Amino acid sequence: RHQDKETIACLDEFVGRESTIVQSAALQRLFQIDFRLVEKHADKLVTSEDVNVRRWGARSMIAKQDVGRIELLSGLLDDVNPGLRREVAGSFVELAEIPTLRQSILENSNKILDQDSWRGCEQACVVLAKLDHKASGKRMVELLGHPRPEVKIASAWGLTQLRIAELLPDMLEHAQSVYEGFRSGQLTDRVPGASLQMAHLFIAMGDQKYRPAVGLMKAYVPRDFSLGAESRAAAAWGLGLIYEDDPDEEVVAMLSKRISDIEGFQPELPDVRTMSAVSLGRMNAESTLEFLRKYESGLRAASWAIERMTGKPMPPLGRNTHLISGWILQPLRADK
Repeated sequence: RHQDKETIACLDEFVGRESTIVQSAALQRLFQIDFRLVEKHADKLVTSEDVNVRRWGARSMIAKQDVGRIELLSGLLDDVNPGLRREVAGSFVELAEIPTLRQSILENSNKILDQDSWRGCEQACVVLAKLDHKASGKRMVELLGHPRPEVKIASAWGLTQLRIAELLPDMLEHAQSVYEGFRSGQLTDRVPGASLQMAHLFIAMGDQKYRPAVGLMKAYVPRDFSLGAESRAAAAWGLGLIYEDDPDEEVVAMLSKRISDIEGFQPELPDVRTMSAVSLGRMNAESTLEFLRKYESGLRAASWAIERMTGKPMPPLGRNTHLISGWILQPLRADK
């Protein structure tokens, strides 16, 4: 717990040792005393092979809140360690609340986004989307075709946040090409990122009520497990937003069929049934009220849909009882 001059000098000497274990321990204590004692070494620390050393360098620069350190910090968005790069991305979102830092954070994050390194692109998408930097939207559309699933998903999610109407045609064009890949067998739900990316695109297009996407969304509603659980549930959800308070008979029939598909060896997926019920309620499809009442007991979303259409409050949730066994001491069974 010492923090006198002699202690600081000793710890500072340890920072120069070859052992990164010694370095990181010394940096941790110096940071606790005064982050500036670590920050003066930051240029060297961020090049260390040890993530624990790089982390203290990053934290010291974050604590300094200096515009001159943003460029060096932005390089850590592409760090090989996922925990560190996410920590820096989160700090950028927070530091951008400081007016003197925001522009530099946007500029340097855009530089990382323009590169092809998947780690940096993924984190830059998150930062720029959370900061609602709409100028990055065009690049995110380009990154939809990136080979890494992390970037495919992050760019699609970023577009759900930016909500740029001018980019919707390009997003739909990409989504259509993905669907054709599924139909040809080139893509399957086992390909990382394919289904989840499509789900984000459907969410974005549904949220902005983009009617040209209806045809593709309809193609995802029928039971076809090969298209992916997330994308099919998102398609059902998106249709409800596009036809909000304006039910389409064909869509109502398609969604109703998904809800009733509970028999057989492979019943419909719970998420698809849930989102189908939500969309019927959002469309205000009053013709399905009696139909939905038949499924209330096993589908909570059906109760929500009924409440939205009639104003009748949903029944309260019942109590769930879970049996936990395996205790050291527990009652004997009655038959023993």
